[in-house]
Amino acid sequence: MADNGYRHVKVNHAAKEYAKPCGAGVNAIEGFWAQLKRGINGTHIHVSGKHLPKYLGEFEYRYNMRHVPHLMLDRLMVSFVR
Repeated sequence: MADNGYRHVKVNHAAKEYAKPCGAGVNAIEGFWAQLKRGINGTHIHVSGKHLPKYLGEFEYRYNMRHVPHLMLDRLMVSFVR
């Protein structure tokens, strides 16, 4: 992921370290997986392996937009080519 502008940071749970001052930790990914599981179980019921990347993309978008839900639809509609 470093080539996408992301820097991989590790926390050392064995040393009772659960977050870094830079914000790295496991809460974000655990929150994402929890939202993904709730969405699949509550909305989609079943996800085929063939379409899994599409479902993951949808929930990634929802998770990234969770702080500005009022902009979700507008930004989604702008992303489609007319």
